[in-house]
Amino acid sequence: MKTAPKLILGLVLILLLLVGGAVYYLYTSLDGLVEAAIEKYGSEVTQTEVRVDKVHIQLTDGSGAISGISVANPAGFRDPHAFTLGRIRTRIDISTLTQTPIVIDEVHVKAPAIFYEINKTGMANLNVLKDNVMRAIPARPAGKKAEPAEPVNQGEPRLVIRRFIVEAGQIKATIARLDDKVLKTGLPRLELRNLGGKGGSTPQELARQISERLIKQAQDAVARLDIEKYLKQEASKRVHQEIDKRLDQELEKQLGPGNQDTKDALKNLLGR
Repeated sequence: MKTAPKLILGLVLILLLLVGGAVYYLYTSLDGLVEAAIEKYGSEVTQTEVRVDKVHIQLTDGSGAISGISVANPAGFRDPHAFTLGRIRTRIDISTLTQTPIVIDEVHVKAPAIFYEINKTGMANLNVLKDNVMRAIPARPAGKKAEPAEPVNQGEPRLVIRRFIVEAGQIKATIARLDDKVLKTGLPRLELRNLGGKGGSTPQELARQISERLIKQAQDAVARLDIEKYLKQEASKRVHQEIDKRLDQELEKQLGPGNQDTKDALKNLLGR
């Protein structure tokens, strides 16, 4: 499925931007300010509405929880959401908050739901979101390698993620050309370790690292939906319906009203 890498890259980029933005504000802001920052930054990047139900920060042990993150669908799609991220738990090494990089011991995304939709024009919602995000993130010049040990701009935090976990995810696909038929499958569990290397990476760079590892699982998950099979079946069905329609019109023209037995016999001879 060619759209799978684009779909997942878009999801991962948005997810890391949201989580990375939350981490940056996590221990310098109150819960309400963190929530507002995620919604504002996420909405600017995705060009859709990003909402957060609840943020809870525990300053004493470096833990944080973000629940109910939702990203609205772009214009032109029926579902209200492109995806929801369920509950995200983070645990930061508070001793690194004044250092570079900031070390995140764990990011745990529980029960994300992806609402993959292809509308009547053939556009996929997550591809639209991916394009929005890519426009907001400057690409690294081809062939240029990251140099995490070099000094970075003060406004751009460097992060190391010791463990990044996504589990209990679900994909629901709705295809307009299939009369909005709903297809569902699970998203394979993913666990990555020591992302960012020794010197850390920006949230954007982490998104690219994670996407490389996630694409294989995602391809397998989307392949299980076998959307192309359903599209081919639907196309074949529509072709046969059109043939039958034209045959009925031609028989009506040649034989006139009535004569149904004769019409049925001729259709049987033609395998219709």
